[in-house]
Amino acid sequence: MKRRKNSKLMLGLLLAVIGLGIGYAAIAGVNLLVNGTASVKSSDGNFAVRFVRNDANETAIENPVENAITIVGHNADDTLMDISGMSASIEDDTHATFEAGELDEVGEYVEFTYMVVNESDRLDAALAFDVEGENDAEDYFEITKTVSKDTIAVDETATVTVKVELIATPKVEDALVTFTVTLGAVPLDNSSQTDNPVPEPVSRNLGITPEKMVGETYEEGQSVIFGEEPFFVLSDDGTEVKLIARYNLNKAGTAQLNATYQDTAVAFSTSKVWIAWNNATRTIDQVNPPDDATAIKAAIAYGSSKGAVGRLLTDDEYMSFRYDGSDKIKLILRGTDYDSEIVGSDDKTKTIDNYLNYWTNQANVDDDVNGVTGENAFTVNIKPYYNDTTYGVRPILIVS
Repeated sequence: MKRRKNSKLMLGLLLAVIGLGIGYAAIAGVNLLVNGTASVKSSDGNFAVRFVRNDANETAIENPVENAITIVGHNADDTLMDISGMSASIEDDTHATFEAGELDEVGEYVEFTYMVVNESDRLDAALAFDVEGENDAEDYFEITKTVSKDTIAVDETATVTVKVELIATPKVEDALVTFTVTLGAVPLDNSSQTDNPVPEPVSRNLGITPEKMVGETYEEGQSVIFGEEPFFVLSDDGTEVKLIARYNLNKAGTAQLNATYQDTAVAFSTSKVWIAWNNATRTIDQVNPPDDATAIKAAIAYGSSKGAVGRLLTDDEYMSFRYDGSDKIKLILRGTDYDSEIVGSDDKTKTIDNYLNYWTNQANVDDDVNGVTGENAFTVNIKPYYNDTTYGVRPILIVS
């Protein structure tokens, strides 16, 4: 047979890739048609279907150079054709091309097979074809498009085959025919699937208002409500939240009281309880305190009534907050008049005398016990353990 000038085929294969909106109902498939030198880039959304590259950097499959693209040619008698003059390549994630080389006898055909992968977060993809041709393509060639599967699940691959068969010889010596084939990838509603579901936020169930979810923490100095009473957050490590009562307790130790320090003052103990515990450091045990340590026992009982562990501020905490604490924490521990930086401009409550005096668990010398004095600065002074006119009980609560 006399060979004619070869008909060269350039075919662009495009995938529709779109972003994931709010809810599956907002997702729609889009077919992208690109001719000439225009290009299409995939979006960064949660719906991502792309061609598998035929290079060593491909990670979607093993042996990508050998498996990502295949070319098979057939003569009119169905014997295998020499494909050395043919080529196929991936231009980018959503654009593939091929050159069919020389076809000059009716019945000859070439099959170009590409691989696609669904790398969406949670969405399966449905595949569908469309084709457009130029230069009277349909007069010369029959284009057959097939996919190995209609739906690609997340992380699965499928093959896309374009078969180009010569059905009529060109009427002129040269015939250059260009095709644009669109492979539409449409996201499916996977709202019922169980693989990789988006977890619902889980509350930490601490009983603190505002509520925090697992993975969230409270800010230092944040104003909160716990057990229907006001507190400030001293720290939150994600497991335990350390709170300090906004006010001292009433003399009965049953609730906080916004009052002058004289109205909340109580004796620390009825005896020198530190002598029986740790005379070297004069630190009074707050886990199993002596019966006479009435201030500590009041803090423990108050915490227990809230479902938390209660105690007094320790001397170590005082030293840490005094020298390393933020200005906000120092103001909170003084019990001063709280400005908008701390509690918000709409919060008018405050201590009556604009400061608090309260006991720590640290004894000093002789008859004296350390207490925080907030009148002029965040400092510790000493008063006899039996003094019931100056310091009150301001509980620290550990909530977990």
